[in-house]
Amino acid sequence: MTHQPLSDALVEELRLNLGEENIVVSAADLELTTRTCIPYQEIPAAIVYPSTAEQVQIVMRCATKYKVPVWTVSTGKNWGYGEKTACYPGGITMILERMNRILQVDEELGFAVVEPGVTYYQLNHYLKEHHPSLWSDSAGTTPFASVLGNALDKGRGLTPYADHFGNLCGMDIVLADGRLLETGGGPANNNSVKHVYKWG
Repeated sequence: MTHQPLSDALVEELRLNLGEENIVVSAADLELTTRTCIPYQEIPAAIVYPSTAEQVQIVMRCATKYKVPVWTVSTGKNWGYGEKTACYPGGITMILERMNRILQVDEELGFAVVEPGVTYYQLNHYLKEHHPSLWSDSAGTTPFASVLGNALDKGRGLTPYADHFGNLCGMDIVLADGRLLETGGGPANNNSVKHVYKWG
């Protein structure tokens, strides 16, 4: 496991757009952050911490421009499934834990719109305080695992909504070239079912 640094030009572009505090390039810090509880670790060339979708788009545009692969992590608390380690050395690991806002909760239709860094702990406490008639279908994992990360790892819960992956609807996805893709018929005018009908 050797550290393969990014080009100075790419690091400078990332720092300029994300801020110095949101990029890690020190070999020691990279090794520490990407340690895992399984006997496997790849060291990225950099770790970035975007806090908005626009910053994610910037990271992807920069990575495409410099032909550097990106490995994305929500919170990295999926114990035993790799945590924050990448699947290849020398790329950028993008950790989304700072994108942790709960954007919408619909009590009538029973859904929440969350950013990728929202954890089960955070969602449960938010629902208890603001929407006590609802509760989240938590997974059998740490409460600090992200809702999105668990769904993408095919995590399961205990209610009729136990298929977390199957219940993902209405996502905004940043593509490799930085473009934004909306699923669930998101771009359609007056679309009121984006977050409950995945086939739109």
